[in-house]
Amino acid sequence: METHDKYKIGVKNPTNMNKNKNLTQGIVVILSFVTSIVLGHLFFYLLYYVHEGGHVVFALFLNYKNNQSIINYNFSQWSEGVIPTIIPTIFKIPIPTQTHTGGIQYNIIAFGGIFLSIVFTLLISLVIWYKSNQKGRSWIFLLPILVIIQQIIMNAICGTDNLTRSYSSLCLTPEISDSLQIVTPWLIGVAFWPFIFILFKRHLSLTQ
Repeated sequence: METHDKYKIGVKNPTNMNKNKNLTQGIVVILSFVTSIVLGHLFFYLLYYVHEGGHVVFALFLNYKNNQSIINYNFSQWSEGVIPTIIPTIFKIPIPTQTHTGGIQYNIIAFGGIFLSIVFTLLISLVIWYKSNQKGRSWIFLLPILVIIQQIIMNAICGTDNLTRSYSSLCLTPEISDSLQIVTPWLIGVAFWPFIFILFKRHLSLTQ
């Protein structure tokens, strides 16, 4: 009888184990979501530099192709972009938002930002997809879909990255662009969430 009581004392209570596991999983869900949203905002911030850099890259390429002098360039309206408050001031680097050149068609340069942003996002998504062996890993391709929609609406339709260099008549209201600027970083975070969640689970050995 005494031996049996000792054995019972040494046995873990399955109910408590399940409660602890559920609590840990709940914490993982919250932490992974917060981490993903932060990453979404950082990615969106980085995308701003990729976009504006795309104009510069296209201008440099056309300059080289046409053998024109680099002194024809005019970079203006330097801006730090949409900066999340989580980024320290030291990392807020200004970049020109207007790229003008002499003798080079503006229309080609205008689409450089959209093009490079989409290519950059596709490459990031492909790397994550290739490196991941998770079920449902194709979820990451929500990321380039979001960026394509955001780039077209914010820059081509409700911006000046188009053939007319002005807002398109399809842009019903400028508030659409403002709303996308707020919502897109959160949606990008949602695209990252499944992968961050799995990484957290693996780190804490919660996978079955």
